[in-house]
Amino acid sequence: MMSKQINSTRPKATRQPRSKWRGDLKECSGNGSCGKFLSVDNFTKKGENKSGSIIYRAQCKLCWNVWRREDAKTEKGREKRRKHQKAYYENNPEKLEAKRLISEAKQKERLKKKCLRIIEKMLKKRLSQVKNNSRIDGIRVKVKSFGYDILSEFNSSHDYALVRCDRGHERRAQLSNIISGCGGCPVCKKDDQIKKLHEASEKQGGKVLGEYINGRTKIDFICRNGTISKRFPKSIINGNDCECCAGNTVELTILGLMESAKNYNLTINSNVKNIKNRQSKVSFTCNKHNKKYEKCIISIIKNECHPCDLCSGRDVFSRKKKEEST
Repeated sequence: MMSKQINSTRPKATRQPRSKWRGDLKECSGNGSCGKFLSVDNFTKKGENKSGSIIYRAQCKLCWNVWRREDAKTEKGREKRRKHQKAYYENNPEKLEAKRLISEAKQKERLKKKCLRIIEKMLKKRLSQVKNNSRIDGIRVKVKSFGYDILSEFNSSHDYALVRCDRGHERRAQLSNIISGCGGCPVCKKDDQIKKLHEASEKQGGKVLGEYINGRTKIDFICRNGTISKRFPKSIINGNDCECCAGNTVELTILGLMESAKNYNLTINSNVKNIKNRQSKVSFTCNKHNKKYEKCIISIIKNECHPCDLCSGRDVFSRKKKEEST
C-alpha cells in the first residue's frame, strides 16, 4: 500500500522523466544518492515549471548536503561555487555591499584586538624589565656592601659573574656565595695570611724560610734558638712555639718525666728508650700507696695535681673515707 503525502494542500510535484515515483514517493537519485523512495518533504524545491508545478531536486536533503560538502573539497566544486557566488552577487549588488561592509567591520575589529594584544605584550615586557632591573640593582648593592664591583652582566644571584675586590683583584665568582659571606677573595685571603704569618714569626723571634702555599701545607721555620723545623702556618700564627722551644723533643720529654717522678715520689716501670713523644704512655708505680698506673707523659708533666688517684683524692673510695673521717 502506497503512503500518502503529509501535506495534502501542497500542489503535487511534476513527475519528471528521469525521476522514478511510487505513488507520492519520489526516488533519491543523482550524485551520492541513497536510492530510497521518500516523501517529497525530504527533497528541496528547485522552482516551478511553466505549468506552475513544483520541481524538486533529484537528491534528498541528507544526500545533497553530504555530496555538496565532499564536492566543495575538489577544484571543480570550488570553481563551481565561485561561479554561483559571482552570478548571485551580480544579480544582488546590495548583498555584495552588505558583505563588504561586514568584512571591513570584522577586519577593523581584528586589527583593534591585534593592536591591544601588542600594547599589552609591550607593557608586560616593560614591567618585567623594570622589575628585573630593580632586582639586579638590589643584587649589585648587596655585593657592593661586601666590597666587590660586578663587571659583567648577570640575570640572578645564582649566576657566575666577573667581580673585582677593593684591592683590584678580578675573578669569576658566584654572586650568591659573595652575598652569603662565603665568597671572599682568595688572593686577599692569602696576602692577609702571609702578613699575619710574618708578624707572628717576628713576635716569636723567628723567621719564615719557605713560601706560603696554603694552611694545610707545612713551611720551613727557624725559631729564636736557631732550630729549623717544618710547621703548619696556623700553629705559628696562634703563637705556639716549636718543639725545641716548647720542650717537646724526646730528650727534654724524658728529663721532664724524670723530674716529675722525683717530685711526686713515683717509680717509672717502662723503658724510657721506647718514648717517642709526650703522647706516649708509660707505666709507673706510686711509692706511697704501691699502686700501678699507665698514663700519657703529658698528663704527668703538665697536670698540677698528683698523677696518683689516691694521692690526688680522685679515687672514689678515698673520697668516701675522707667524708667519713670529716
